[in-house]
Amino acid sequence: MYLEIKSSEGKRYLFDGLSNDIYSLDPDFEIIEGASREQLGLPDIKRSVLPDTQTELKVRNSAKTLILELTEQCNLRCTYCVFDDAYPQERSHSSTKLNHCIAKQKINDFFQRAREDAYIIFYGGEPLLEFNEIVELTNYAKSLFKDRVKFSFTTNGMALTKDKFDFLIRNDFLITVSLDGYQKNHDSKRITINGKPSWNKIMSNLQDLKGYSLEFYSSKLIINSVINSIDDLDYINREVNSNELLKGIDIRFSFPLQDSILETRKYNKFNNDHYDNLKNIFLNEDFSDNSFYKDRLLPLVQKIAFRKLGEDAQEGKKKCTPFANRTYIRSNGEMQFCERISSFNIVKDSDEIVDASHSIQGEFYANKHDSCSKCFAYNFCELCPASFYYEGSFHDKHVEICDNFREEFLLSLKLYTDLSEKDITFSKA
Repeated sequence: MYLEIKSSEGKRYLFDGLSNDIYSLDPDFEIIEGASREQLGLPDIKRSVLPDTQTELKVRNSAKTLILELTEQCNLRCTYCVFDDAYPQERSHSSTKLNHCIAKQKINDFFQRAREDAYIIFYGGEPLLEFNEIVELTNYAKSLFKDRVKFSFTTNGMALTKDKFDFLIRNDFLITVSLDGYQKNHDSKRITINGKPSWNKIMSNLQDLKGYSLEFYSSKLIINSVINSIDDLDYINREVNSNELLKGIDIRFSFPLQDSILETRKYNKFNNDHYDNLKNIFLNEDFSDNSFYKDRLLPLVQKIAFRKLGEDAQEGKKKCTPFANRTYIRSNGEMQFCERISSFNIVKDSDEIVDASHSIQGEFYANKHDSCSKCFAYNFCELCPASFYYEGSFHDKHVEICDNFREEFLLSLKLYTDLSEKDITFSKA
């Protein structure tokens, strides 16, 4: 669980995947293939790759996020959306809406088991099609939680209109708007029910919000951008730097779910092929023209820089406890542990969530224990159980998903060593 890294200057380092330590190696130091930790003088640290031992406590007393799918309806028909006829195992753009009484009951259940910093996310379909319901449920949640709950939603932006601004600002909503990189790409993918492009309408709504409250717009808006490929990077950078509505806004990138394994592999290859250019971007701390790297690579390099060491190394790893980290209420009232998975492990009643959490973790660790226990990138991995479920079952390509992350981690580790040799001062994300 160790590996050698060579910096751009030719200096050699040994990274210990258990303790997170990085050792400088003398030029003539030889690492014998298959050498044990004892032979290398590395500390005797054991890794524990097991389900959470405090599952019941966390599920019952430390729940963090409740996601309410208010409706399955949507005013767009995005070409890559899995909620259409091409994916019969998924829900569709039906007229199903979350019953108001059930929604209040789920909020009350969440209140009983939530920790201090609680979050409620309104989801769809397009949640703003049910704006009156958002108003009522927000007010109800505040009557329970008082000031210890925060609200957010993800929207396509088509219904983000002036009549809603006062309420959103007054309740300090965090708003994620889906906007796919640049206009040509966006309008080819994110189309209305009638097949019309949507970019200009969304831009108009964003302009209205920015004009209404610049402070709110600058601090409470996130852009979620699904891009086709790393080949789109130049187009995206040009759009971000020429569009006054996007400059300085937090932009988060992803690839379409169906293509994420292949496109992430291409992304890693692109970065390795253009490593010198990438290194200069980080050395100069110039992410103004490289939003993609700021979102994707920079946080991982920062995580390496501020890693925990020794016996505490694994404490820096984020672990998902299903139904504690997130509880997803579907529009029919059923429950799942995450909104990012297809129909899987449906729970009908809140009394079942502890057993369901144990079951989900049990399957996940049964599938991943061997590979995780031997992985040098484990302490930095944020791939939760939801990352490995697709079309209702454990993904048969989970090895490829992990290989992609390890490749990305190796690149970030090399960047970190190169930056450290230049005495770059790191800042936390």
